[in-house]
Order: sequence, then C-alpha cells, then structure tokens
Amino acid sequence: WLTAVCGTLTALLTWAVGRRLFNPLVGLLGGALTAFSFWSLMYSRFGLRHIATPVSLLIALYWGWRLLHDEEARFGAAMGVALASAAGIMTYYAGRLTPALLLAMLPLASPRRGRWRPYLLALVAGLLLAAPMLWAAANTAGGDARMSELAAPLNALLSGDLGPFVEHALTTLGMFHISGDPEWLYNIAGRPVFNLVGALIFLAGILTRLSHLDQANARVLLLWLAAGLAPTFLSIPPSSLGHSIVALPAVYLLLTMPVKAAARRWPRVALPLAALLIVVVAPRDLYDYFVRWPQASMVRFLYRADYRALGDHLEAQPEIGDAVAGSFLYGVWDRVAFENDLQREGLRVRWVNPERALVGRPEAALPLYLSAELH
Repeated sequence: WLTAVCGTLTALLTWAVGRRLFNPLVGLLGGALTAFSFWSLMYSRFGLRHIATPVSLLIALYWGWRLLHDEEARFGAAMGVALASAAGIMTYYAGRLTPALLLAMLPLASPRRGRWRPYLLALVAGLLLAAPMLWAAANTAGGDARMSELAAPLNALLSGDLGPFVEHALTTLGMFHISGDPEWLYNIAGRPVFNLVGALIFLAGILTRLSHLDQANARVLLLWLAAGLAPTFLSIPPSSLGHSIVALPAVYLLLTMPVKAAARRWPRVALPLAALLIVVVAPRDLYDYFVRWPQASMVRFLYRADYRALGDHLEAQPEIGDAVAGSFLYGVWDRVAFENDLQREGLRVRWVNPERALVGRPEAALPLYLSAELH
C-alpha cells in the first residue's frame, strides 16, 4: 500500500507543481499523464523505495518555488524544503540530487529580493538532517556498496575515460523514442517511454521551453529534466527507469507544453488537444503494463511465477504432506517468497538442486541419492 500511496501522491504533486510553475491545465494534464504512465505504474505497484523519491522532490520543489516567489511563504515553506530535501537524500541514491537541483535552481528561478537567504538556510537544514545517514554510508563497510556496483561510467570518467559516459548518455537520450530500460524486471525490455507520436510531442515540448529561456519556469523545468537523467549517464544500465525516476514528473510536464502553447493561441482547442494527448499515452501504457509485461515469459521467470504456481497447487492438494522441490535458481529469497504464498500448516517441503541431486521414491524401490545441499 505504501508504494501505491507514493505513486498517487506523485500524480497529485505533479499537478500541484505544474499548476504552480505554469497553469492549471499543465498541472492537471501532467498529473493525469503521470498517473497513466507505464513508468509510474511500474514503481507504484511493488515495494521498492524508488517511488518515494519523486514525492520528496516534488514537495521540495513546490515549497522551494513558493519560498522564492510568494510574499506570504516564509517559515512553513522553508520547513517544507528542509524536510523534503532531507527525505530525498535518505530515500534513494537518485534523491541525493535533490539539494543539488534546488541549489542550481536558485539563480534560474528569478527569486524575489532577499529570498535567497531563507532558501539557502532551508537547504543547509536539510543537509544537516541527512548528515547522520550520509556519515554512516561513508564510514560503514559496504554502506554504499550498491552505488559502487552501478557507478562504472562514473569511475571511468574520474579516471579520464570519457567513452562509457558518452555511450551511456547517448543511449539514455534515446530512451524516449528508440530503446528504453533493458531490464525485464522494470520494463518490457527495450521499450521506449513513448511511441513515435508521443516522442515527437515530447521533443516539441523541449523545443518550446528552449524558445522561452527568458522565463524562469522554462529554465527550471529543463534543469529538472537534465538533473533527473544525470544518474543514468553515470551508472549501469543506461536508460534505467529507476535511476532516472527524479525526471519522471518533469518528462510528463514537458509533454504538456505543446498543448499549453496551442491553447494560448486557440483557447477552444485546449481540451480536445489535452484529450488527444491522453489518448496517445494512456492506451499504450495501460495495455503494456497490465497485459504485455506480466505475460512475458522472462518477467514470469524473474519474478518466480513457478513458485507461486507450486504454492497454489500444494494449497489445493491438502492430502500432500511431504514434498520435494527442485530449482536451479533456488535461493533464500525464493524460499521466503514461496513460504509467503503457501499458507498451509504442516506441509514439509525439501529443496534440492537438480544439478546435484536425484530424488527417488523409496516405496517404489528406487534408490534415493541426495546431495549435501539438501535443505
């Protein structure tokens, strides 16, 4: 339920930030597109911490923008920036970009006079709140082991080799129209974020913001996109939907920009264009997530649907009290997953590695050869 709540909050907060930076149409359409997107649905429906990252970032951006521009926003806005930026840092690796993004946003946001002081104090307070976790990660053996495993392009860049960084950057920039996240765990492997029509609208959205760099909201939105994609330039695999999750709301806000531009000239076409944009995104993403992805054999293999099927079978056969299961990939977490699926009491399941064990039925006068790895 927690990730579902975070996914819902991401859509609602995308609406709030889009409305604050641009107008109600951009906010409403950006939030709706986020809610329908394969990307958001994926991370809203299983228990990974990634989905909490855009929530903390959106809260920090919302209160940060208000702190810089609203006359009435004072202490409460500063507290929102501090708490949300600290939460972003402590939630997921990509969330550590939150204070950097907010700091880079300061000169681009055209703040009111004198507002930079409480804004910077809020960022410092957020860093202080997160300091114990950062200290522990830096001083505990293996504290950042996962980050070290994924940071091959960054390590190459620090050693003077630009090749992996350039390769990952180019691949990631193609995730919206050529080839997306390659991992079946989190995507239909290689599926781009948009179809051709969606990719063209997204590109048009970027171009409209580039043509309005004199506006603070355009500068901030493009900075947000760049910062969100940066982790995928520096880590493996490229085009990762998880590593670039900070960019998720910015991507769908940019997708609304052509509609915003058209609606400004022809107000009557705003709603038809918004509906057309929903049609471009929602049917494809909903079908791909709810039908294509779960039916893929590699997805069922990686998420061990075979153990679920075994558990369902044993649940339906109460006369079976003793069973032997063999699996080439059997591990401790597979056993935990199986036991979660199996609610029966009194059933004894013994696990074997089929590469190293033969299982016989003594009542059938067959020899029984079991390896020492029998659990």
